[in-house]
Amino acid sequence: MKVLFAFVLILVMLIGCAPHYRSSGYNPDDVGKPITIQKGEVENIRNAEIEHNDDTGFGGLAGAYAGGVAGSAVGDGKGKALATVLGVVIGAIAGSSMEKSGNKREADEITVRLDDGRVFAVVQEKGSEKLQIGDRVEVLKTADGRMRVRKAPKDAAPAPSTGEKVREPGTPVPEEQK
Repeated sequence: MKVLFAFVLILVMLIGCAPHYRSSGYNPDDVGKPITIQKGEVENIRNAEIEHNDDTGFGGLAGAYAGGVAGSAVGDGKGKALATVLGVVIGAIAGSSMEKSGNKREADEITVRLDDGRVFAVVQEKGSEKLQIGDRVEVLKTADGRMRVRKAPKDAAPAPSTGEKVREPGTPVPEEQK
């Protein structure tokens, strides 16, 4: 019983160590740096899944250990050896599977039309803020290019028009804008 408790505790700790990317979360590197904000409207929201590829193998190792200990407590002689081997194999598979499932997060793929006419999608982990199609939003962009979407304040007006046309991707930037 103690082994099972230790195994579950280790897996819970592993799951808690996975990074989270929410609309309200900040990376420590972003603190104190300017973040650009653009306003727009949600055009579409689709369910998505974020899969973190940081499989350490620790889940499989912990599962193998716990399975081996549990298997060694069964039977005598050859039966005990067989139970131990089966416990190691089944525990490794279960532990690895649990680690992988702990590395998946539910997310939203949010399509936003900015006030300047550009349209793009941002994928972010589902958070407490429930966005809906038609919501006014702010798109925050950090210095390293990461973006996230959050609801705009209720009294937020559209961004003032600069009179400039939106460039299509691949067209050269005019000299005066460089």
